[in-house]
Amino acid sequence: MDPIEKYRQDKKDMNAQLKTLGKAMFKPFFEALFKKHKDIQVVKWTQYTPHFNDGDACTFSVNDPEVSVKSVTPEDMYVEEDWYSSWSIPGSPGAKAAKEVGNFFVDIEDVLETAFGDGVQVFVQRDGSITVEDYDHD
Repeated sequence: MDPIEKYRQDKKDMNAQLKTLGKAMFKPFFEALFKKHKDIQVVKWTQYTPHFNDGDACTFSVNDPEVSVKSVTPEDMYVEEDWYSSWSIPGSPGAKAAKEVGNFFVDIEDVLETAFGDGVQVFVQRDGSITVEDYDHD
């Protein structure tokens, strides 16, 4: 294998390993969150690089997480009234849990991008399952 192909393969292998490690680091956090907030069933957030930023550089970012206190089927994942953010009713269980997730996400956007990708919406269920879907942010 020539050096350039070897480099590309090594980079691909390292990125796969970083993705696996990144996802694994979230498991204990979400287990603790769901244990503490027994009414929270699902956490979701979007993450992407905008296509236009009013002349500023377009950089990857993670948007405010939201939580649901209902078990959410795939068909219900987009029903907005089922979700609470840190901006919801102050002191509500949903707002508190969403704020905890947002605080956890501070300074780890690079890990989130590596673990889940760019242009996606991520859902974490109480059972620990994670669903990553393409997200159109235009």
